Amino acid sequence: MLEIQVNASLVPHLPAQLPSLKQGLSLNRWQAHRFDIDQHHCVILREAQTGYAMLFFNLKHDDYQALSEVCRFRLLSEALTVADLDELGNQRLQKNLLEQCQSVLLTQPSSCSQQQLQHLEALVKALVVRHQGIPGNQVEEFRWGVILNDYVEAGLGETPYQQMQQYWQGLAEWQSQASAPLYH
Repeated sequence: MLEIQVNASLVPHLPAQLPSLKQGLSLNRWQAHRFDIDQHHCVILREAQTGYAMLFFNLKHDDYQALSEVCRFRLLSEALTVADLDELGNQRLQKNLLEQCQSVLLTQPSSCSQQQLQHLEALVKALVVRHQGIPGNQVEEFRWGVILNDYVEAGLGETPYQQMQQYWQGLAEWQSQASAPLYH
């Protein structure tokens, strides 16, 4: 299951009928935060345990209506890139990740995550100033995400990028149906 904790600024853009739970338990818990930079919309998805962030700029109405598919596709794309596996490893990772993310639940965010998301928002705004504009495509969005994910989270010793790389590499090796590998 893929869980996306949606903040209030994103809710009006989503379809009215969505599967959701007040409290969810999932193997993939992500926090979603939407904000504006000038007249551009940005959505940050942040993995709750590692702090790994994915960026989306200027999503259209149809993208919001199919947010679960948009997120699953990006998650798979980034996992395959970050894991840096051979062809067989990529196939196993894709199979295992798709199994984990068959369903998507939208839930309320925890209050502690809002501060971390606002910190990421400030970093994205600084990147916009530094690069004099927003990313123009998914490749550039991923590149900006790599910059964000290269920062060390307090007390963890490894960057969010490194933690997710290890997780996705472990997921490629995962054979058990009992539970997913734990983050390092």
